[in-house]
Amino acid sequence: MMQQNLAYGKPYDMWSSFQSLIPKSETDCDLSDEIETLCQKCAKQTKSSVVYPMCCQNREEAREWCQKYISFGLQ
Repeated sequence: MMQQNLAYGKPYDMWSSFQSLIPKSETDCDLSDEIETLCQKCAKQTKSSVVYPMCCQNREEAREWCQKYISFGLQ
């Protein structure tokens, strides 16, 4: 949804404007497409909302667990 930014006279996207105000910590998913793909696959297969952020930040060795999980049964 585009709206007119009255202060500057330029259109802007409300969501991206809002997101820019939130401090964002950089994760490994932001730095590597390979890691992001791994974490996305893991989150999709596990159907868990906590897996993706844990994998991206590699909390509690989640990334290694995800690698084993999505590779299970593949030889």
